[in-house]
Amino acid sequence: RSLLLEAENASNSAELGVAADIRKALANLELVLGNLAEAEALATENFEYSPRWRLGDAAVPLVRVLLERGNTEAA
Repeated sequence: RSLLLEAENASNSAELGVAADIRKALANLELVLGNLAEAEALATENFEYSPRWRLGDAAVPLVRVLLERGNTEAA
């Protein structure tokens, strides 16, 4: 987690895709660890800031979090 967090901070000035991939990895990690609030925050941020051509990829972690929370309608 700490390595991914450091990479996320460093990627803020990098290409959008790099930062998005790191946030996606962090969101997936938080989801697996059961930290749903953190996973949802990262996944939502990724989805909101993704360009249209990356929305499908960005939606996957967010949908997984919503399903884990039992929010099938929003998912």
